[in-house]
Amino acid sequence: RPSAIKVPEAAVLHPHSWVSVPRRPPHGAMGGTGGTGGGGGTGGGEVRLLVVCGGTLGASASASSSGVSRGGAGGGGGGVGQGASALREADALFARLAGATRVHVMPGYGEPTNLSIPQMPLHPHLFPRARAAAGRARFRCVSNPYGATVEGLQILGHSGQPVQDLLRCTRHTSPLHALDACLHAMHLAPTAPDTLPAQPFHGMDPLVVSSVPHVLFSGGHDRAAWRWKPATATGSSPSEERGTMCICVPAFTSQPAVVLVNLDEPRQVHVQQFGELAPERPAATAAAAAATAAAAAHSGADSSAGPQGAAPSGADTLPRPGE
Repeated sequence: RPSAIKVPEAAVLHPHSWVSVPRRPPHGAMGGTGGTGGGGGTGGGEVRLLVVCGGTLGASASASSSGVSRGGAGGGGGGVGQGASALREADALFARLAGATRVHVMPGYGEPTNLSIPQMPLHPHLFPRARAAAGRARFRCVSNPYGATVEGLQILGHSGQPVQDLLRCTRHTSPLHALDACLHAMHLAPTAPDTLPAQPFHGMDPLVVSSVPHVLFSGGHDRAAWRWKPATATGSSPSEERGTMCICVPAFTSQPAVVLVNLDEPRQVHVQQFGELAPERPAATAAAAAATAAAAAHSGADSSAGPQGAAPSGADTLPRPGE
């Protein structure tokens, strides 16, 4: 994007959704601690990292909950020719993106990898053009969930399956509420392995959040939504200066947008819209579709303030990062 001031950024992308983070506030930067949809001001700068959180070759988490995708090792649908065409298009896109910034690609529902959480990285030879154009230093296939530290900012997230399953099994009313619950529980997938396929582990659980991240994201949702969760030390009051930004990254087919998060100030979030919003599904229809998709999965293979941007209270506060 044209900008008079080059501001370093990091980014998290879903081919159905993206999120990015500027290093310091750009001129006229967005503000606010929560919101939904678009808005949040204008931003410009240099993207430091692009994380593709699922949906490259298969269905997004939202699509999987609607029962769109079936069959295959990861539940993905479509013929061989359609898959090969999508793979070539993704490879060409990643080659262009990796020429400008680092790109890390996470798998998701319906991708050619294991179905259970955690998911292994996609095979790097699926993207020969991206690897040839950028090399490992700028293009990598990573796991789901995935965590990284970008210039001191800790980011952690997944491609959306745990949040969708939590919505199916609980009374949470939105993906953002479910993601907040995961952060409060310090566990990325509270319903695994009971209702969400997960690998068995002995002596440790890789889905436990051992250190509170600065940014917690979940990909593949109907709309972008975010909320700042203030940190608190034991016996002290919440601090608005430290905490975690919870972000639901929208599926690009539902909301073609990129979510930008400031590297130096993660409370600053901006959604850059690229097209028209798709109509939202009714909540009852989405819940019924999620139940159908989960049953099929288990029987088959292995920054403007918004209504969700209210400041959390008492029980919602979290330990400071590192405590």
